[in-house]
Amino acid sequence: MKYGNIIFDGDRKTSVNIGDDMQLLAVEYLYDLMNIPQQDRVRVPLSKLSTYVHPDNEYVILPISFPLYGYRSDMYITMFSPAIIPVFIGLSIMSSSIKDEEIDYLKKFEPIGCRDAHTMNILRSCNISAYLNGCLTAIFPKRDGGGDKIFLVDIPKKFLQYIPNEVKEKAIATSQVLDDTDNPEKSAMQQYEQYKKEARLVITTRLHCAWPCLAAGIPVILLKEKFSFRFTALEKLLHQYTLSEFSMIDWAGKTVDYENIKQNIIEN
Repeated sequence: MKYGNIIFDGDRKTSVNIGDDMQLLAVEYLYDLMNIPQQDRVRVPLSKLSTYVHPDNEYVILPISFPLYGYRSDMYITMFSPAIIPVFIGLSIMSSSIKDEEIDYLKKFEPIGCRDAHTMNILRSCNISAYLNGCLTAIFPKRDGGGDKIFLVDIPKKFLQYIPNEVKEKAIATSQVLDDTDNPEKSAMQQYEQYKKEARLVITTRLHCAWPCLAAGIPVILLKEKFSFRFTALEKLLHQYTLSEFSMIDWAGKTVDYENIKQNIIEN
């Protein structure tokens, strides 16, 4: 028996969103906590999830904490190779319905952990046992120490008018979308380590910036033009401010302590 994680294969787009890679790093961190040796870990190419066969014909346990249904036309995948034993701990789907064969397949592995309430409700409407587990990036450990910098991560220009000048003057603008990386997972970890070391506050529109930074104990302000169901699990800990609410924001931010919830996710 091996323990799997997804790996992106083939040509990724010129611009790479390293938020996708943060989710893969969270699986690796989970395996570290479980003391799974490196020789028992394998990477399953994203394009081969339905056809994968381990070289030694071993079964592969694969945590699914990744959107594999409805986000992209080339990622219609919830039915995996017979060699893969999926453990659904953070499934997310964009569609409002799923096919009968998908329902039959998911029922084999229920209860299904969901990343958002939309997915949970869709599955429950299909009589699939499902629960809200959030994103696995929520389990990253708290940092020691911190810095004095403010990071604006993927903040649209039209949002800047709402941010106080005293915040903008001290802020560093950055992005999770990179054009020049040949190792996105490494780049994701380097960027995250910078936040943990240097950040006093992170202001972002990105789910997989907000969750990991919150987990590290960094104050986070989450901005969205309109409410997104993708953030519903995070909403229990961190409010997503929509455009009409920007005037209500305390731009100092605050740390959110949820170590007990984090431990429950890890144990689950």
